[in-house]
Amino acid sequence: RKPWMTAILALVLGPVVGMLYLNQGRKAVFYLMATLFLYGLPFAIVHAGLMDFDPVAVAGTLPLILNIIGAAHCFVQAQNFKKEVPLRWYARWHSIVFLFYLLPLFVAVGFRWVIYEPFHIPAGSMSPNINIGDYLFAQKYAYGYGPYSFPLGTLFLKGSTPEKEPERGDIILFGHPQAPEIVYIKRVIGLPGDTVQMRNGKVFINGTEMPQEKANDDFRFIDPAEGEKTIPVYFETLPNGRTYKVLDEHAEGVLDNTEMYRVPDGHYFVLGDNRDNTVDSRLLNDVGFVPRQNITARAGVILWNGQTRKFSYKRIGE
Repeated sequence: RKPWMTAILALVLGPVVGMLYLNQGRKAVFYLMATLFLYGLPFAIVHAGLMDFDPVAVAGTLPLILNIIGAAHCFVQAQNFKKEVPLRWYARWHSIVFLFYLLPLFVAVGFRWVIYEPFHIPAGSMSPNINIGDYLFAQKYAYGYGPYSFPLGTLFLKGSTPEKEPERGDIILFGHPQAPEIVYIKRVIGLPGDTVQMRNGKVFINGTEMPQEKANDDFRFIDPAEGEKTIPVYFETLPNGRTYKVLDEHAEGVLDNTEMYRVPDGHYFVLGDNRDNTVDSRLLNDVGFVPRQNITARAGVILWNGQTRKFSYKRIGE
């Protein structure tokens, strides 16, 4: 193994690959564990409140430093490479390609497309339950798969293959009916065949008012334009017993009183929990009724918030 070639390989692809190329399995495992540790360390420090910085930027920098150190280490190791020692299976080029390119690509793509897909929340339409800066994983398998579940899915899936239908109160992710490449997240309120109407900020389903109860605490956040704001929080309960928090910022919001909507077959009526700051099914010329085939996932778990810089394990709906 040529020292400079090995060093460049380690610098570009990482010291794990460099050590495998040098027949050094234990050292490769060490660098793998060190890399994972350095990726997680900044988030742990910020979460614990020990220091305040952007963990994403630092987590991208520390492994680069490790790559430089590892490249120098690989250069030294290559000078002492023993040609008489048989190459182990992982030191051969085709094994490295499989371990670090084909296998991770297959696992990552399969996990993201079929099981859980990560999402970053850029807006507050689902506050106070899902907030700006949240990073969540959505369950891709929750409702089966359709033409918008995968890239280029419209080429081989003309309709959905439902395993389970969305329930009232579920928080779903779906492709915008007019632009399916744009993903929205809202709560299912109306099922196919239901009538839904807003009266004085209250939801009426099939003519029955959904009860609301004032919560003890208000929702506080920093608005970049207006500074700190406080919004009243209410507990809303659906006919199936699902209870969740909603925000009512304006007593007479623009969409607090609407016409009666009748949900077509194969469609769903969705609302944002931040009722006065959301674009949802009340706007028929925008989101309107969501077709079943546009629903791609159900919100699963929130793991991190980029604004508070705190870890969490918050299961949506619990």
